[in-house]
Amino acid sequence: MPQDKTRLNNLTSQIKEEIKKLKNYTISEFLRELTNDSSTEYALWKTTKNLKRPIMQTPPIKNMDGSWTRNNEQKALRFAEHLENIFQPNTTESTEVQPDVIRQGSVEIPLISPAEVKREIKTNINPKKSPGFDLSTGQILKELPRKFLTKLTNLINTSFCLKYVPQLWKVAEVVMIPKPGKPPHETTSYRPISLLPIMSTLLEKLLLQRLKPIIEGKNLIPDHQFEFRHQNSTIDQVHRITNIIQQSL
Repeated sequence: MPQDKTRLNNLTSQIKEEIKKLKNYTISEFLRELTNDSSTEYALWKTTKNLKRPIMQTPPIKNMDGSWTRNNEQKALRFAEHLENIFQPNTTESTEVQPDVIRQGSVEIPLISPAEVKREIKTNINPKKSPGFDLSTGQILKELPRKFLTKLTNLINTSFCLKYVPQLWKVAEVVMIPKPGKPPHETTSYRPISLLPIMSTLLEKLLLQRLKPIIEGKNLIPDHQFEFRHQNSTIDQVHRITNIIQQSL
């Protein structure tokens, strides 16, 4: 009936108007409560930072056959196929290995204490870092009671003794980040980052503190390798190369 159609249109307009008023009221209340001090955890600066971030689009990804992947599952499979083709085991034999040093025998890794675990969590675990697949954050570790820290210490020491890392701690959640200025529909326009569980990050930090003295004492890293070495940057590597060229000339 025409009367019902007119009444429906009027009610629809009224609902849209009420929704608009509710949104404006909600935004006004939200803006009114923003402050730049610790009373709201500096909500004003956080909101400003979020507003200045670029809006991330989720375009479809192009397949090898020219078709398009549109939903998240299809995109994940396409990215998995792309990463599998790129990250292949390196079968070439390196000439930089020092067998005489490596054959000297294994070295016992010193065990850790609950106090060291607590100190490492307090100083070197970022509570704002994105979590892994288990959704455990650094803030959770900082709130753990003493009893759990003792259990965690026993677990890490067991891992050191057995030379074994739990399988779940090696599962990474891979997030694809678009490269600026690249076509968003190509898989090559994305770079992967791996988000490991926070327990795995803690284990790596504690293990690194014990491996560095052993590696430096046995000279297991060649002098011309600058990656993963403290106080060695790419600029230092450039200086080394230019110095070799100058001496050769």
